[in-house]
Amino acid sequence: MREGGFADPDEPADAGGLGKAGALVVRPAPEAVFVAPALVAHHTAQAMGLPVSVAPELADIDHGAWRGRTLVEIEAAEPEALLGWIVDPASGAPGGERFASVQARVSGWMAARAGGEQRILAITHPTVMRAALA
Repeated sequence: MREGGFADPDEPADAGGLGKAGALVVRPAPEAVFVAPALVAHHTAQAMGLPVSVAPELADIDHGAWRGRTLVEIEAAEPEALLGWIVDPASGAPGGERFASVQARVSGWMAARAGGEQRILAITHPTVMRAALA
């Protein structure tokens, strides 16, 4: 999402992002590639020429009622709710997922693959990466 807001899982990758993904060379080559279920993750993997397996656990945080909306739209319609989210983003968007839930599902996915010898590449979202690092 280039406008600043809450991405929709059905949003496609843009031409610039696809061009960058197509130019990437991953060395050494991964032995397994997992993608989030979002369309942009699939497009990224396709541009990179990689065969993939879908990992639902790598899905972006569910933005609930704010999915696909820009910050400008939300500020105009729900300024108090947006302010509450800015003050406490870990609480999640209305009707959406909390950051702690993302951490739990991502850490479970990572734990299931820990200790293996396989080189894995995951194509996912910034919030999922933050959860993995946290």
